[in-house]
Amino acid sequence: MNISNLERKIEEINSLLSLVVNDGGQTFFSKTNVIRPDFDNKELSFVRLVSYLYTIYFETGKAGISVLQKSMRNEAEDNLKKHKAIVQILRTKLQHNLEKSVSRDFKIELDCMSWTKSACGNNIAKNEEDWLNCSKKLVSDAEIIMSTIASTLEEMTNSPANKEAFVINWGITSTKEIPSHLYDNHINEHVKFIAVSDFDIVKYRNKNLATWRNYITSLNPCADFQIEIKKIVESSLVRDFFYVLPVTIDDLNGTFFLSRELLNDIYTYIHSKFDLKNLEKTFILEQLKLEFKASLK
Repeated sequence: MNISNLERKIEEINSLLSLVVNDGGQTFFSKTNVIRPDFDNKELSFVRLVSYLYTIYFETGKAGISVLQKSMRNEAEDNLKKHKAIVQILRTKLQHNLEKSVSRDFKIELDCMSWTKSACGNNIAKNEEDWLNCSKKLVSDAEIIMSTIASTLEEMTNSPANKEAFVINWGITSTKEIPSHLYDNHINEHVKFIAVSDFDIVKYRNKNLATWRNYITSLNPCADFQIEIKKIVESSLVRDFFYVLPVTIDDLNGTFFLSRELLNDIYTYIHSKFDLKNLEKTFILEQLKLEFKASLK
């Protein structure tokens, strides 16, 4: 009993990652500096195995797994999440003083017992054989997960579209350097709402780029960077343009059944019909009610 096959799979994953991103200096799993289980003392080795796997999933491979999950099939992603959850609760059980009177702790106890019974036939491991069987199941499950990660990366070498999406997400996660066109795409998507003529997307992006980069670099490596880019760009546009209008989205949402198309139409109408410096919110809302009767709540 050993983890040599598991470690070979980890090296295989690191090699595939380098191939996919075309960078020999990139690794999926960084170096893991914890004591490996030797399986001489079966109970101690199980404890060390749990710590080893926890380090891989939640520390050295945390960012890589977060990015790859977005490219996994649903079943594979679900299996990965379940396996990680088992490792996490086992570590909590083995390294913390759980209080059964606390509902969260009691659930962890029950879940650990259920898993242990599936591994060795007993709710609580009683002897060396039970501990060894628990280790065997955990290693076997981990090898399956590693094989799934490797096959997901392997598939990318045959799918340019999937590879491109992964490489972008990987680059954002590992370096937090966002390709300019990703900012530009979101600016272009949201600027329609403010109906500004001759809007210079590149100029606006360059004006805000330093602020946006500072925000992105402050995020946790496991953040969804695509969503965060969208949020920071939209926040800047709202700050620079939406606030000058006498009516806000909340005002409109309280009056109309809003949609993207309707919001765009409303702002286009406002800018084309009114001198906003000389009109109050109440007057504009009344005019909008007349113009967009079909969408009134």
